[in-house]
Amino acid sequence: MSITVRRWSDEDLHSLKTDKWLATIFMNGQTFSEKEMRYYPYKIRRTYVCNWKNEPEARIIYATSERMLLKFIDAEYTRRPDSILQKITQYRPIKAS
Repeated sequence: MSITVRRWSDEDLHSLKTDKWLATIFMNGQTFSEKEMRYYPYKIRRTYVCNWKNEPEARIIYATSERMLLKFIDAEYTRRPDSILQKITQYRPIKAS
């Protein structure tokens, strides 16, 4: 994977809400400043679990859509995974009484 640490400009941070590709790159970063965390696009984040047969562990990749996921994989990896699962977490209220 070739993601490098980068400093995000104010303009880039503001465009994370509308630029799906930039948001996908941003979400797959490893470290974030306090300022960057305020712009983290949780509402549009999707979680994908990717498995390559030659890798012992699955990798989690965040993307804004399946199209952006595949674009990210093509840009950052030498080949596509052997399987991809979208991880969906759902919360719902339970009546306790």
